[in-house]
Amino acid sequence: MSQRFSAPLKVALPLLLCLASTFFIAAPAAAQPDGTWAHRFEDHTVYLDIQLPMLSVWRVSDRGECLMMPSRVRWQEETLLHSAGTRWTLTRSDDTLTVSLADTTLQYRRTSITPRQECNTQSQEI
Repeated sequence: MSQRFSAPLKVALPLLLCLASTFFIAAPAAAQPDGTWAHRFEDHTVYLDIQLPMLSVWRVSDRGECLMMPSRVRWQEETLLHSAGTRWTLTRSDDTLTVSLADTTLQYRRTSITPRQECNTQSQEI
């Protein structure tokens, strides 16, 4: 009786292992904070547009004046590493992204807003 099941098991086991490895390989990429996140200040909103390896930080005033600073970053164990050496520690919980900088911590919320559309003037790139 064990021989009847051994042949199908020999075929099924590698398929199950391949399927299981797909989930484990995809898991770290899912933890990356890709997307657009917003934090509201008193008179402006700061957007983080994260499309690794690029990060665009947008500052949009209530009057629609925009300033955008792009930078190249790397994702490593819950940290965004900037090419200049700056490190941002990120903690993600559902639609909230907590960004810990050297001297402050800010909470951002996921948004479907495209920062460029919020600008009523030509944006400036630093």
